[in-house]
Amino acid sequence: MIKAIFFDVGHTLLRPALPTAEYCCRFLAAHGHFRDGEQVKAAMHTADAELMARYHTLTDDWAYPHTIHALWVRYYQHVFALLDVADANAQLAQELIAWYGQPAAWQPFPEVSSVLADLHGRGFVLGAVSDWGPTLPAILHSHDLTRYLHFVLGSGNIGFCKPSFQFYRLALQRSGVQPHEALHVGDSYYADVRGARAAGIRPVLLDRSGIPSRLDCPVITDLQQLSPLLDSTEP
Repeated sequence: MIKAIFFDVGHTLLRPALPTAEYCCRFLAAHGHFRDGEQVKAAMHTADAELMARYHTLTDDWAYPHTIHALWVRYYQHVFALLDVADANAQLAQELIAWYGQPAAWQPFPEVSSVLADLHGRGFVLGAVSDWGPTLPAILHSHDLTRYLHFVLGSGNIGFCKPSFQFYRLALQRSGVQPHEALHVGDSYYADVRGARAAGIRPVLLDRSGIPSRLDCPVITDLQQLSPLLDSTEP
């Protein structure tokens, strides 16, 4: 019987308030660098591919505040270089990154508050378990989501990151349940499904694209589909 549900945050509970390419375009324009929106999208797509390749090498980039910060500095310096921004230095990247540490940079997906309220009301222990910097608790609190969450674990605050089973074991300790009594929902097969499964937790992949796929785990396209899935697992 499931007693606790853990949620990833980025692209699961929260999304950027502005599309990342749009904000980058505005930021560069404010600094005198005018670039076409499609150019910026293409540059970020290339940088995303490099970021994900590194993400899958089991580094500890997401485990500490300074390594998370350095990761995003490298990322945006790469984007700026692809766009031939003349002063593509670390300071410019740091200015852009600062925006994403603010609650205003993020917004919950439309169904998040109602789904969390329902699950909280049904007595589930709920937790946020995410690769994120130290600002995560404040961001979730600002969007009034911590009222439903029993705990928030951001990798930058604890020294572990996904898909490390230690990260998920800490979530189990905070929730006070056994692995078979927990379920984890996230948007990354590598970080969320494999990581949760390594700790003995049942994984659910959230794929908001809705593109059909054949995977060895349950797949939902929004969090409203979680409740029927939970009902089907009850004895």
